[in-house]
Amino acid sequence: MRLRTRLALTLALTAVPLSLGLVALHQGVEAAATERSLAEFARNRMEGGGRELCEADPAQFQEPPQWMREGRGRNGESAGPARAPRPEDPPESARPPPRPEDGSPDSGRLSRVELARLRRGQFGFSRSDVRFELFAYKPDFQSDNPRAPAFPTELESGLSGNEPFAGRSFDDGVQHGTLVGVRMPWNEGPAALVLLKRIESGPPEQVWTLYGGALALSLSILAVALLTMGPIVRRVRSLTGSVRRSAESGYEAPVADTGSDEIAELAQAFNSAGSTVREKLSTIERREKTLRAFVENTTHDVMLPLTVLQGHLSSFDKRLEKNEPIARDRVRESLEEAYYLGALVHNLAAAAKLEAGEPGFVRHPFSLNQLVARVMGRHEPIARAKEIELVHAVPEAELFTSGDVTLFEQALSNVVHNALRYNKAGGHAAVLLEEQGEEFVLRVVDDGPGASDEELARLTERSFRSEEARSRHPNGLGLGLSIAKDVSDRHGFAFTLKKSEHGGLEVEFRGKKLVRT
Repeated sequence: MRLRTRLALTLALTAVPLSLGLVALHQGVEAAATERSLAEFARNRMEGGGRELCEADPAQFQEPPQWMREGRGRNGESAGPARAPRPEDPPESARPPPRPEDGSPDSGRLSRVELARLRRGQFGFSRSDVRFELFAYKPDFQSDNPRAPAFPTELESGLSGNEPFAGRSFDDGVQHGTLVGVRMPWNEGPAALVLLKRIESGPPEQVWTLYGGALALSLSILAVALLTMGPIVRRVRSLTGSVRRSAESGYEAPVADTGSDEIAELAQAFNSAGSTVREKLSTIERREKTLRAFVENTTHDVMLPLTVLQGHLSSFDKRLEKNEPIARDRVRESLEEAYYLGALVHNLAAAAKLEAGEPGFVRHPFSLNQLVARVMGRHEPIARAKEIELVHAVPEAELFTSGDVTLFEQALSNVVHNALRYNKAGGHAAVLLEEQGEEFVLRVVDDGPGASDEELARLTERSFRSEEARSRHPNGLGLGLSIAKDVSDRHGFAFTLKKSEHGGLEVEFRGKKLVRT
């Protein structure tokens, strides 16, 4: 059976309880309508002569009067046998003449049809054991008739806000019915308020029988609905568990899609979405990795030229304060550092793309001699500030190689920067370029603290730093040698780390030279 058919059947079955709910709502509406009708009845009765009767003898006013004879009462209900006259009862001649019972305007009451409606139950069951009692009260909810019951507190609260009427049901175990308190238009005198009781003798078996049957029917419908929805619920639960297992496996495990209904189609849609999610997650992971590497590399490598620029700008500021001329070569060096910063950021972005599997950089021939000169010019101010002697040596004939000059310059700068940063005042560092057959050898040697054998094997790991490096510069990132090795590997150059014979480190780049014709 298709899921749509099952849901349609379930909806049809749940319509019955909904109908019963509407019946209950109708009962409430009918009760409210009964209260309004009773209030209208009481108001019409008092406006049609009841007020005059009450004001004439408020201590005796009660509807129906207690001296009503046997037979039909004024309101059409059975009054029962007549009681014996009491001394306080008015004489027969003083009693008011009976008013018409036909519901005419001067009768002061509802018509027989309307009165019969009031006697009916809320679901239309005819009740012959319904009677009415009406008592009058002053504005303070007190009655001059000593036989009048105390005005119900709930109705008194309901009328305290100048509401026209307030009603409620009552049940004392013997009688039950409806109480309605009605505020008269004149709001003064002994009949400013009236209390009308619609009394029903005997238990309301029809209503409770109906609700008992409705409860039994609702339970039956619930059982049928559970039986109908059981297979659907089991399949949905199975699908939920399968989706959770797929999510825990990173959407590698497929969702079971057995069947041919909408649940199976939903499982197939989950599988399709899972495949898309896997691709998105893979892309996001690559991008996050690339972004982290790019940020780390940029933070580390941009720091060097920024430091040089800061040194130049500080020197310019001091010279301007003394009205001394600024050296043209210093301005040129500052411009070169600015250009280098732009090229560095651009190439770091290219390196980040390479790590994400995007197309590689373009190789161009470049001079190693000029590269060493630029790196030396960049780091000599730093060396002087740290009181470290920085020297270099290159062959007279220029050596060329092929690659990304900015990236390789970045790699060499990182190594030289480390040689200066972790050295001590009075230390030495050297950059040596030489030709060995078909290869070039570029070495950076220092007499700094060096590293142990165990640390030496891990210095090219990203974020690893030796104990000496951490003690001297605790805020370092440990990226310089890692970036240098990565750039060397991309160019196909050999990268070697070993202890220097002078006590520090010796870093060597070795690669093919380019023969210029």
